[in-house]
Amino acid sequence: MTPVVTGFFLSVLMHALYALMLPAYAVFMIDSLTGTVAEVGTDFLVLDVGGVGYHLTVLPSVPGTVKTGERLMLLTHLHVREDELSLYGFATDEERRFFRLLLTVPGIGPRTAMSILAVAPPDILVRAVTADDATLLTKVSGIGRKTAERVVTELKARLERDYPTVVGRGATPHGDVIEALVVLGYTRAQAREAARKLPTELTDLENGVRAALQLLGTRAVRQHRASDTE
Repeated sequence: MTPVVTGFFLSVLMHALYALMLPAYAVFMIDSLTGTVAEVGTDFLVLDVGGVGYHLTVLPSVPGTVKTGERLMLLTHLHVREDELSLYGFATDEERRFFRLLLTVPGIGPRTAMSILAVAPPDILVRAVTADDATLLTKVSGIGRKTAERVVTELKARLERDYPTVVGRGATPHGDVIEALVVLGYTRAQAREAARKLPTELTDLENGVRAALQLLGTRAVRQHRASDTE
């Protein structure tokens, strides 16, 4: 075999090996991106990094917090398919860790994982999983009760083993009260402020929501009276 032919076959072999190895480590090739926001969509951002625009799928809460021209750093996950490379961006490591945890569940792809994280933050999802509560997951489009229960079962076995930090944060008091208040129309900041004033021994969700609503109602009355006196 001539040197030219030998070199050709070695080149083909190296490219084939690279293609086979790529999915195994590509998810960690781009760990984060820092650049200028070039475009803002409903569920994506385009980040200009050194003149190169990176399209990142993000959670729905992100676009409302940034503007075109701002500097931004996002943690990333590179999802590799045979015909596509997709970047997903996250504001916190907790979100990315839980996203990657969701990807370990059979049948859960990156789009579904993002939809799950859009329903509730990781700490609320962890509380639901550890309590065997699949209700939150049924709010995700395309996930029925049976699938939600299977996902909860799959996740629960992995949480304590692989994500002890996330589990620890998931134990935040009154996280379920905060989520319930957000569903009722309050901002997350208002919900957290009300939940922070609740006694830690108040563990019942219904009573916790009722007490928080009383606190929010009292605050609203005070603000109304203050505006009347001005």
